[in-house]
Amino acid sequence: MRTLILIIALGVSCFLFSAETKKIADSYFDHLQKGEFKQCYEMSSPEVQEALTADQLQEAWESLPKQVGKYIGIIEYKKEEVEGYHIHTYALEFEKLVMDMLITIDNNNKVAGLFFTISKTPKPGSDTTLPDYLNADNANERDVTFDCEGMTINAKLTTPKGYENYPLLIMLSGSGPNDMDETVILRKPFRDLALGLANLGIATLRWNKRTHDYPEKMAGYIRITPRNEYMDELEAAMKWMKESSMYNTKYILGHSMGAFMLPQIAFENEDFKGFIMLAGNARPLEDLVSEQYEYIFSLDKMTPEQENELAEIKKQCREIKEINEY
Repeated sequence: MRTLILIIALGVSCFLFSAETKKIADSYFDHLQKGEFKQCYEMSSPEVQEALTADQLQEAWESLPKQVGKYIGIIEYKKEEVEGYHIHTYALEFEKLVMDMLITIDNNNKVAGLFFTISKTPKPGSDTTLPDYLNADNANERDVTFDCEGMTINAKLTTPKGYENYPLLIMLSGSGPNDMDETVILRKPFRDLALGLANLGIATLRWNKRTHDYPEKMAGYIRITPRNEYMDELEAAMKWMKESSMYNTKYILGHSMGAFMLPQIAFENEDFKGFIMLAGNARPLEDLVSEQYEYIFSLDKMTPEQENELAEIKKQCREIKEINEY
């Protein structure tokens, strides 16, 4: 009986703590909407305060409507606990799409993280049907998982129906926290490619990047390099295929940053019979980074902070070119 009472007490305690962190997350979001960024700053942990000032938070929050339209409301909410942190996820509907806002509360009841990412939650009334030229009945799809440095990679294997032998194409998405479909609003190009190729007798393997499924863990890295963003996950996928006795002829497709990585992948891996590059950059990466930031900052009147940031980026790009000269 004492054990039962203790279990009930612990359960009530966890529930109350979770409810308390929900109130804190709701309060933080309320301050954001009211433009009370100083209060948000005061609710944050010392680490977040050091990384994100009230002015920077204001700039980030006010830039959202410029990119995704007017804020409409919350359409979904969920919470989870990961390694002692309470993560509250709000699916926020904007005019153009739905964004997930993740507010993390630590054991000191401080906001230890704020992340925004494109949501898997469909926008109400949106059309998510397949294009007319795709026939999903010609494909078998199953969810698979494999481990990468202690993180579970969520993947999808798509195989063609009616074929005993078929080649397998691995699909690498572009930079940033992409899901396995490379979802952008209602567009899912990797899903469409996978189903379309299955119609032609070709299997595909694609997965959610760790930066998509584990943004906080990945943010814990000192720096995210191309190797731990791409190579580590690819090596984990290759290991899973060998353990699953998948001896199919293997090809690999990369889009954007994924295409940029293919020469290094080809140099390090002899298992692939061919490589497909989609929208890979034909110029040095440092040139693209400088131009992209200049373009993004020029969409609105550039702030003094953005001017300083752009100047620092251009300085770093010049230093990279000087290194390459030796």
